[in-house]
Amino acid sequence: MTHSNGFDNVNPSQADFPLAFAKHRQPFTAATTAQTSEVNLDTLLSKKLESFLGEIKMESNKTREAIEELRGELRKHVEVSKKKIEAVEKKVQRLEVEFQDYTSMINRTMETVCLIIAHNVKVAGGDKEYLISEAQNFKTCSTRLKLNE
Repeated sequence: MTHSNGFDNVNPSQADFPLAFAKHRQPFTAATTAQTSEVNLDTLLSKKLESFLGEIKMESNKTREAIEELRGELRKHVEVSKKKIEAVEKKVQRLEVEFQDYTSMINRTMETVCLIIAHNVKVAGGDKEYLISEAQNFKTCSTRLKLNE
């Protein structure tokens, strides 16, 4: 049957166009198309996941390095703080010793003053006993301070 355009076959087949279908020897079916898509999708997803995991590993390494750097800085800060605390403690101990020395010296001075007044100045009996008692108290304080050292 011949048509007005000169072609005999209105519905051509793959055989009529061998070059157009040369790449595809198997007919296209839903199953082969789905398999091809799944393989391509799996490959694409695998590449994306590998890329993502690579980025995560890089960030993880950067984070670890930053944490180690912070740890180092904290250790240095702790050491510096310990040294400062030790220095302050030594100063406090030195000041405590100086304070005890000054307190003992003041107590001895006051004891001496009380005894001199009690024995060399005319004072009434009650006042004399009070001065001697105070001198004894200053002496006791000095003795206690020496024992605490």
